[in-house]
Amino acid sequence: MREFVPLEDISDIPARLAGVNDYDLVLSGHGPGKLPPFSLHTTDVEKARFTGTYGYELHCCLRGEAVSTCDTPPFGSPCVEKTSRALFHHPYTRALIEVANAACARFWIEFQFGKWLLPDIGNDLNLIQPEILSVAESCLGITFAQGCLYG
Repeated sequence: MREFVPLEDISDIPARLAGVNDYDLVLSGHGPGKLPPFSLHTTDVEKARFTGTYGYELHCCLRGEAVSTCDTPPFGSPCVEKTSRALFHHPYTRALIEVANAACARFWIEFQFGKWLLPDIGNDLNLIQPEILSVAESCLGITFAQGCLYG
Protein backbone atom coordinates (compact mmCIF):
# COMPACT_ATOMS: atom_id res chain seq x y z
CA MET A 1 0.00 0.00 0.00
CA ARG A 2 1.39 3.38 -0.96
CA GLU A 3 1.47 6.46 1.22
CA PHE A 4 -0.44 9.48 -0.12
CA VAL A 5 1.50 12.72 0.36
CA PRO A 6 -0.06 15.89 -1.08
CA LEU A 7 2.37 18.54 -2.28
CA GLU A 8 1.77 22.28 -2.17
CA ASP A 9 3.53 23.08 -5.43
CA ILE A 10 4.87 21.22 -8.45
CA SER A 11 8.32 22.59 -7.57
CA ASP A 12 8.27 20.36 -4.44
CA ILE A 13 8.37 17.17 -6.54
CA PRO A 14 12.15 16.78 -7.09
CA ALA A 15 13.00 17.12 -3.39
CA ARG A 16 10.19 14.78 -2.32
CA LEU A 17 11.24 12.05 -4.80
CA ALA A 18 15.00 12.29 -4.21
CA GLY A 19 16.29 8.81 -3.39
CA VAL A 20 12.85 7.16 -3.76
CA ASN A 21 12.77 4.22 -6.18
CA ASP A 22 9.13 3.12 -5.85
CA TYR A 23 6.37 5.69 -6.32
CA ASP A 24 3.31 6.88 -8.23
CA LEU A 25 3.37 10.62 -8.85
CA VAL A 26 -0.17 11.77 -9.66
CA LEU A 27 -1.02 15.10 -11.28
CA SER A 28 -4.71 15.89 -11.71
CA GLY A 29 -6.77 18.47 -13.53
CA HIS A 30 -9.79 19.05 -15.74
CA GLY A 31 -10.05 18.75 -19.51
CA PRO A 32 -10.15 18.92 -22.30
CA GLY A 33 -6.61 20.19 -22.57
CA LYS A 34 -5.22 22.25 -25.44
CA LEU A 35 -3.93 19.00 -26.94
CA PRO A 36 -5.79 15.98 -25.56
CA PRO A 37 -3.50 12.92 -25.54
CA PHE A 38 -5.90 10.93 -27.73
CA SER A 39 -9.46 10.93 -29.03
CA LEU A 40 -11.88 10.01 -26.25
CA HIS A 41 -15.03 7.95 -26.63
CA THR A 42 -17.76 7.04 -24.21
CA THR A 43 -18.34 3.40 -23.31
CA ASP A 44 -21.97 3.46 -24.51
CA VAL A 45 -23.17 1.27 -27.35
CA GLU A 46 -22.79 3.98 -30.00
CA LYS A 47 -19.28 4.97 -28.83
CA ALA A 48 -20.04 8.57 -29.73
CA ARG A 49 -17.14 11.02 -29.66
CA PHE A 50 -16.99 12.75 -26.28
CA THR A 51 -16.59 16.55 -26.34
CA GLY A 52 -17.57 17.57 -22.78
CA THR A 53 -15.44 18.37 -19.74
CA TYR A 54 -13.87 15.66 -17.62
CA GLY A 55 -11.41 15.10 -14.80
CA TYR A 56 -8.09 13.48 -15.60
CA GLU A 57 -4.96 12.22 -13.91
CA LEU A 58 -1.44 11.77 -15.20
CA HIS A 59 0.50 9.09 -13.29
CA CYS A 60 4.29 8.82 -13.47
CA CYS A 61 5.12 5.44 -11.95
CA LEU A 62 8.47 3.99 -10.89
CA ARG A 63 9.19 0.59 -9.32
CA GLY A 64 12.36 -0.79 -7.78
CA GLU A 65 12.21 -3.87 -10.03
CA ALA A 66 10.61 -4.46 -13.42
CA VAL A 67 6.92 -5.41 -13.31
CA SER A 68 4.47 -6.59 -15.93
CA THR A 69 2.89 -3.72 -17.86
CA CYS A 70 0.52 -5.91 -19.88
CA ASP A 71 -2.37 -8.33 -19.31
CA THR A 72 -0.35 -11.55 -19.25
CA PRO A 73 1.18 -11.91 -16.71
CA PRO A 74 -1.16 -9.58 -14.79
CA PHE A 75 -0.23 -5.90 -14.65
CA GLY A 76 2.06 -5.10 -11.72
CA SER A 77 3.21 -8.66 -11.08
CA PRO A 78 6.97 -9.32 -11.04
CA CYS A 79 8.60 -9.90 -14.43
CA VAL A 80 10.10 -13.35 -14.25
CA GLU A 81 10.19 -14.19 -17.95
CA LYS A 82 12.49 -12.03 -20.08
CA THR A 83 10.30 -11.21 -23.07
CA SER A 84 9.45 -7.99 -24.84
CA ARG A 85 6.23 -9.38 -26.33
CA ALA A 86 3.22 -7.90 -24.55
CA LEU A 87 -0.41 -8.94 -24.90
CA PHE A 88 -3.28 -6.56 -24.16
CA HIS A 89 -7.02 -7.14 -24.43
CA HIS A 90 -8.98 -4.68 -26.54
CA PRO A 91 -11.46 -3.09 -24.06
CA TYR A 92 -14.43 -3.30 -26.46
CA THR A 93 -13.86 -6.56 -28.37
CA ARG A 94 -11.52 -8.41 -25.94
CA ALA A 95 -9.36 -9.31 -28.97
CA LEU A 96 -5.66 -9.65 -28.19
CA ILE A 97 -3.32 -6.87 -29.31
CA GLU A 98 0.40 -7.61 -29.36
CA VAL A 99 2.86 -4.78 -28.68
CA ALA A 100 6.64 -5.10 -28.99
CA ASN A 101 8.81 -3.93 -26.08
CA ALA A 102 5.88 -3.37 -23.71
CA ALA A 103 5.88 -6.48 -21.49
CA CYS A 104 7.82 -5.15 -18.49
CA ALA A 105 9.04 -1.83 -17.16
CA ARG A 106 10.31 -0.04 -14.08
CA PHE A 107 8.93 3.32 -15.25
CA TRP A 108 5.74 4.19 -17.13
CA ILE A 109 3.26 7.04 -17.60
CA GLU A 110 -0.50 6.52 -17.34
CA PHE A 111 -3.35 8.74 -18.53
CA GLN A 112 -6.62 8.25 -16.64
CA PHE A 113 -9.91 9.98 -17.39
CA GLY A 114 -13.16 10.36 -15.52
CA LYS A 115 -16.70 9.73 -16.76
CA TRP A 116 -15.75 6.24 -18.02
CA LEU A 117 -13.88 7.74 -20.94
CA LEU A 118 -11.61 5.49 -22.99
CA PRO A 119 -9.41 6.22 -25.99
CA ASP A 120 -10.58 5.34 -29.48
CA ILE A 121 -8.82 2.02 -30.10
CA GLY A 122 -8.54 0.33 -33.46
CA ASN A 123 -6.29 -2.67 -34.14
CA ASP A 124 -3.20 -1.31 -32.36
CA LEU A 125 -2.31 0.76 -29.30
CA ASN A 126 -0.50 3.65 -30.99
CA LEU A 127 -2.89 6.12 -29.39
CA ILE A 128 -0.92 9.07 -27.99
CA GLN A 129 -0.77 12.24 -30.07
CA PRO A 130 2.63 12.18 -31.84
CA GLU A 131 3.47 15.67 -30.49
CA ILE A 132 3.05 14.50 -26.88
CA LEU A 133 4.97 11.28 -27.45
CA SER A 134 7.83 13.16 -29.12
CA VAL A 135 8.17 15.63 -26.22
CA ALA A 136 8.09 12.84 -23.61
CA GLU A 137 10.72 10.80 -25.44
CA SER A 138 12.93 13.86 -25.99
CA CYS A 139 12.70 15.06 -22.37
CA LEU A 140 13.25 11.62 -20.81
CA GLY A 141 15.71 10.29 -23.39
CA ILE A 142 13.89 6.99 -23.88
CA THR A 143 11.54 5.43 -26.40
CA PHE A 144 8.05 4.61 -25.17
CA ALA A 145 5.91 1.62 -26.12
CA GLN A 146 2.15 2.11 -25.75
CA GLY A 147 -0.14 -0.26 -23.89
CA CYS A 148 -3.41 -0.08 -21.97
CA LEU A 149 -4.80 -0.95 -18.56
CA TYR A 150 -8.51 -1.02 -17.76
CA GLY A 151 -10.19 -1.73 -14.51
